[in-house]
Amino acid sequence: MPIEDLTFDQWKRVVDVNLTGMFLRAQEAVRLMKNQHPRGGRIINNGSILAQAPRPNSTPYTATKHAVTGLTRSLALDGRAFDTACGQIDIGTAGTEMTAKMGGGVPQADGTVRAEPVMDIAHVGRAILYMASLPLDANVQHINREKKEFFYCGGPPAGSQAHAACWATTPTHCSHQGRRECATRAQVWQLENPRCVPVEGQ
Repeated sequence: MPIEDLTFDQWKRVVDVNLTGMFLRAQEAVRLMKNQHPRGGRIINNGSILAQAPRPNSTPYTATKHAVTGLTRSLALDGRAFDTACGQIDIGTAGTEMTAKMGGGVPQADGTVRAEPVMDIAHVGRAILYMASLPLDANVQHINREKKEFFYCGGPPAGSQAHAACWATTPTHCSHQGRRECATRAQVWQLENPRCVPVEGQ
């Protein structure tokens, strides 16, 4: 919905569910993890690919998912002193009842309506399982999981011949000349180094 048509109640409802609800859950989890024996634990927050690349007319959802990233990072920092890790998974379009409409086409940034690729939800589960399986002296701070043809890298939209295999990056961080070149190569984002790095054999 265009931002000028949003009511305050609509805005607040999204904030209450996506951000305030996550804050309250994390707050209680931290209390438990601080006081239990052995001390510590792990929190995995559900972000969204929209925490990094918005969809058209998604202001409340996009804003709250950006805020979840801030919450995740704050929890990760503050939790170090008492053996509590916090990470976030940002999911592209996974195949569920909620995303069934994606196959029929959704608005894109270029003003068109296109069907979007949907991945098997099992891939999300495996990513979360990996995050949860780490010892508490290790942490996956942030991970993306999406179909390789997903729009996230920029460049050609979903459904075109150019495929992007991206792992936690944004178009503005790509060192290749132009977003289209970035999107047409298989890449991985090295968190220590702000550049897109081609992955051989992809």
